[in-house]
Amino acid sequence: MSKFARGAAVMGAGLALAVVLSPVARADDHADARASASRAGYIELTAFDKTPIYTKPSDSSPRLGYVRAGGKVRVWCQVKGPSGNIWYAIQSLDSRPNYVWSGHFMSLVHPPKSC
Repeated sequence: MSKFARGAAVMGAGLALAVVLSPVARADDHADARASASRAGYIELTAFDKTPIYTKPSDSSPRLGYVRAGGKVRVWCQVKGPSGNIWYAIQSLDSRPNYVWSGHFMSLVHPPKSC
């Protein structure tokens, strides 16, 4: 192995180590959610699987549709449903809120305010 190749390999390994150990690599993934909540009054979350949208905070209420896996929703507040589960009130096209179960999203360090 030439001196240049060894130097390049050491430099690449050092750069890779710096990326892994940098604060940006370990940044809090909820930082954007907290910032948007303070500015706009909502938190934007991403569903990790197909998420049903309900008219009320209960899975026995009518379904309005789904949020696809990887889709984003704007959460305005949270409410405890009849079963004790936490539901998120999300933005809808009409004036009344729609609800999604919080279990379809990552748990938050700073959850939305109560409704």
